[in-house]
Amino acid sequence: MASAPDFGHLFRRASGDDSAGLQAVYCLQEPQSGGQISAPRPVTYVCKASTKKQADEIHRLVWNQNTVPLVVVLTQSEVRLYSAFDWKVGSKPLAIADTIHQVTDKLATVTAAAIDTGDVWRHHAADLDPAKRVEWRLLKNLQDLESILREEGVENRSVAHALIGKFVYLYYLRHRNILSDKLLSEWQLSWSEVSGSTIQVGKFEVLCDKVDSFLNGTVFPIAKSTLRKVGTTILKKVAGIFSGDSSKGQKYLSFSHYDFSFIPIETLSVIYEQFLQTKPGKGGRSVGRNQGAYYTPIPVVNFMIDRMDEIVPLRKGTRVLDPACGSGAFLVQCFRKLAEDRLRDGSKRRGIRPNEIKQLLVDHIHGIDVDEEACRVAELSLNLTLLDYINPPDLLDRRLEEFQLPGLYGTNIVCSDAFSDESRYRRWIDRGGFEWVVGNPPWKPLQLSNSKDKGHGPLLKWLESNKQDKPVGWKQAAEAFLWRATEFAARKSIAGMLIPSMTLFKDVSTAFRAAFFGKHKAEYVANFSNMAEVLFARRSREPSAAVIFRPNMANAPTDSDRQVAVFSPLVANQEPTRPREAGKRVASWTIVMDAGEVQYVSNSDIVSGSAAPFVFAAWGSSLDQRIMRKLQRLATLATWEDKYKLLISEGLKVQSGGKEAERHSELAGKLALNAKSLSTARRLFSLPTYALRTLDKDEVYVPSQSGFQRKEAACNPPHIIVSAARNWAVFESRYVVAIGQHVIASAQSLHGPLKALAMYLNSDVAQYHQFFASPQAGVKRPRYPLESLRTLPLPEPLSTVNPRVIKEWGEVYDQLEAIDSAASAVGGARRRPLLDKLNRQVNQHMGLSELELKRIDEFVNVIDGLKDGKVEERAVRRPEDSEVKAYGTALKLELDGFVYEEGSRQGHNVELFLGDTLGVIRVTQGANRSGVVVHSRDNAASVVVEKSDGLREELASRYAQWRYFNRSLRLFVDDAMYLFKPMQRFHWLQSQAVVDATEIIGLAVEQAGATE
Repeated sequence: MASAPDFGHLFRRASGDDSAGLQAVYCLQEPQSGGQISAPRPVTYVCKASTKKQADEIHRLVWNQNTVPLVVVLTQSEVRLYSAFDWKVGSKPLAIADTIHQVTDKLATVTAAAIDTGDVWRHHAADLDPAKRVEWRLLKNLQDLESILREEGVENRSVAHALIGKFVYLYYLRHRNILSDKLLSEWQLSWSEVSGSTIQVGKFEVLCDKVDSFLNGTVFPIAKSTLRKVGTTILKKVAGIFSGDSSKGQKYLSFSHYDFSFIPIETLSVIYEQFLQTKPGKGGRSVGRNQGAYYTPIPVVNFMIDRMDEIVPLRKGTRVLDPACGSGAFLVQCFRKLAEDRLRDGSKRRGIRPNEIKQLLVDHIHGIDVDEEACRVAELSLNLTLLDYINPPDLLDRRLEEFQLPGLYGTNIVCSDAFSDESRYRRWIDRGGFEWVVGNPPWKPLQLSNSKDKGHGPLLKWLESNKQDKPVGWKQAAEAFLWRATEFAARKSIAGMLIPSMTLFKDVSTAFRAAFFGKHKAEYVANFSNMAEVLFARRSREPSAAVIFRPNMANAPTDSDRQVAVFSPLVANQEPTRPREAGKRVASWTIVMDAGEVQYVSNSDIVSGSAAPFVFAAWGSSLDQRIMRKLQRLATLATWEDKYKLLISEGLKVQSGGKEAERHSELAGKLALNAKSLSTARRLFSLPTYALRTLDKDEVYVPSQSGFQRKEAACNPPHIIVSAARNWAVFESRYVVAIGQHVIASAQSLHGPLKALAMYLNSDVAQYHQFFASPQAGVKRPRYPLESLRTLPLPEPLSTVNPRVIKEWGEVYDQLEAIDSAASAVGGARRRPLLDKLNRQVNQHMGLSELELKRIDEFVNVIDGLKDGKVEERAVRRPEDSEVKAYGTALKLELDGFVYEEGSRQGHNVELFLGDTLGVIRVTQGANRSGVVVHSRDNAASVVVEKSDGLREELASRYAQWRYFNRSLRLFVDDAMYLFKPMQRFHWLQSQAVVDATEIIGLAVEQAGATE
């Protein structure tokens, strides 16, 4: 327990007899080969208390620790279960058991089996609201306190933040018993004189001086003149709130309920980073948002550091730099890992001397940031982390060497621009650079109009000087930081940066990707696009990605054998945090890696600069790549554009006035589309009346640089209005201003062909193609580029304008338009057969196999329900028995094809055992007679596991938690292959069966080779 890589310090803090009485921790831990220890993810604390009152106090402390969702407390007379994500005065346990029978009954939801199967999250979803965790309550309290100071006349935010930070620091020292009564007595002080509403300004000044002298005076320094200017009244108010007074006289959570020695320093660091970002900047946005800075969630920090540590271990002698350190979240965790490694060293069983741990910090941890307050918080965070490893009595033991906190600000933590040419940076680089460069740089793309902005001067100068060798798309700061990281890196090093996901996908960054990945060796890419809504706890929904690479190790484009791991997690596969019903979002408090979501992409594909490898790694497979290659052989819509003088255009944008806008009175009275009202619509054939409005005489201004003539011409019928998200396409015979959408129009009045094209655009094939042809699809809320529309493949009847097929397709469109126009209650029932007919008519002309067409159908109608972090019913519902049978049939067909010999009766038997939440597939090879059999009893999956001793033992010993780390687990046991799957529709697709069959064949070949 004490040696856990990422959480050992927390477990040790909770296990003291005078703290939380921690006895055991139940963790999620991925099985690894070679005896390596994977980072655990704590789920449940088991603690021991003497009384019920002490049990309630343990609940408060564990809530403060912000580490586990659940805590079980054993007292002398009962067992209590609490939610460790929520605490308030008078909190009640989730369950109390005072007999053995009650324990088995009331605590059944938190047994090892319940956690391993994921049932615990289903039972306790309502009890585990991440929004009630200590970090969000404390952040709100800090914001409330700042508001009070502002109302009291403290307008200087730096002063307010320094004052608040100083109290957090002092309370941490008090709660750690560093500011003990004994020490205060030596200083001729008492705690009541320097805290609470009885605080004395003079005594408080003495305390600050003494602490500065005792440890070091660089943590949130406040000049005495500033304190006196703040005044006694304000100081007493702040001190009173920290000691338990209610702020503003209202029932806010009292600061006295926080134990700052229990709140992890990394949590404090993140809280402060968000707190500082709430400062209003230009345009009412926070300073953090204006700078493109977003706080880094601790699960992401741990994830990145763990991946980097697997490649270049973080050990003594490994120097770390964060070139945009913010409040120090990455630096704190790196320092933790160094300290924990030293503690695990057998020669350090008696602990680390204070000055040794101090030297570990000074020698290894460095950071740069442009924000002075962020640098001060980073210094505080690192020094508090240092104190975490020091026993308070050691500081007063005169036999030990004298100890003071290091002065990090200005030495290790430098307030400056990472792109400047300061001598300090040159000294760092001249000393050989850093073995680890890690961080979350600003993501803001700099505008050309900001070229004279002094705040971005060094970066803009760097961009200009390096634009040939180190290209950056759209002056994206994060891409520049990736390049800059390589300049700080040592010869043999590892780097990891959290960047906007669009860097991996947008066309404007193609040159960046080609140059960067060509010069530096990509090791690991994590695309968190699908988790944008939940990863940053709704503080930001900007999609992010982690890129881990070896700086200055050039890739050979022809080195196609080398594979790069790309991890693209779906919210639906994050078992601890996925919402249990559609339409909900649950903030992520941990990240688990499902092996099935890690794809291996060839190095040669990545160094090409193409976005396709990352698109297919996130959403596709080799089957999707094969389909797209086939579709690319067809003529495209661009050929029509030339041949029939089509206008393929952005929709006309209109507004009410504006300095750089032209008035076009001829637009008054014209119909305009209100696209927002159609944001959830799919496959439209008629624009509903509620989505149309008439432009008034004032709403006829058009941006001067928008290209009015072309876009206005596209408003003329006949034309097709195409959703920018490609969800629908409507043929229109009226003049319509399609604001914000895309338009296909024809000066030659191609009425019939355009209507047939509109029908085709609503087909599964067209929507599937547009998804994979559009870099932004599946990354940001979809707005596909106009250029992807031009690449749309045309089936032969459209490319040749076959009059018979054009007429047939137009008739189908007319029928669907009539249904949409009527908007009747029974329209849906009549619509479905026509949509099926539409797809059949399109599919027969695409030159695709049945399997390929099935993949398209499943992608558009099932997988699409997982985009953007959604868990739509169509994707996660329990599959029907017939759908499971179809999966099994497809699996058998693929497996039989691999071993097929003319005249042979050998094949595969596939049995599918279905349970409530679990499905098991058993595959055996032999006489091809039984085919595919579905056992659909509710307990069938459990029964097949129980009947196989080997399978049961294998699951219990190595794969008990497979639902978290390998949601399509495959095992060989007793001449049979077993596959395990959650009972969610998207895991049981026929196209998924093809992927599974490929995996089974690979494992079988590997198994046969090992046997030989």
